[in-house]
Amino acid sequence: MRYALNSCNDKPWGRTACAVGRLVVLCWLATAVGCEAEAEDAAAPAAVASSGGTWRATLEGSKTLQVGVAASRTLRVTTASGGDPGALSASVAFIHTAMNHGGLVDPTATVGAGGAVAVADLQASMEGTWRLTLTVQDAAKAKPAEKVSFDFEVNP
Repeated sequence: MRYALNSCNDKPWGRTACAVGRLVVLCWLATAVGCEAEAEDAAAPAAVASSGGTWRATLEGSKTLQVGVAASRTLRVTTASGGDPGALSASVAFIHTAMNHGGLVDPTATVGAGGAVAVADLQASMEGTWRLTLTVQDAAKAKPAEKVSFDFEVNP
């Protein structure tokens, strides 16, 4: 089934009124889509469970990056129950998901108090979907290291 806009020329109210009506509908659609996107961005970030279920991590900041522009983000790591993780060790990888290669520089992870992991030097060499993978382990290395990943969209 095909839908097409009727010509405004054969309407009794003329081209101007018809064009204004279309403009109103288009503006309403743009506003509705914009409000939905704003609501999604304003939502609280979701915590992602680690591969072994010991940790949860939350990404602070946008999941959108620009090609060739260095960025940084903070990951908040907690225990699976949401508690303070204690002392941690962490490393990161940043890989283009379709091409399986890294960025222009290797990112770094600096562990702070309360499970805050500052990730610096996120710099993508091309557009597409990139995956930031955090490998986290308790500082005593009493348990195996576990991974948690976040996908980013990189635009030119």
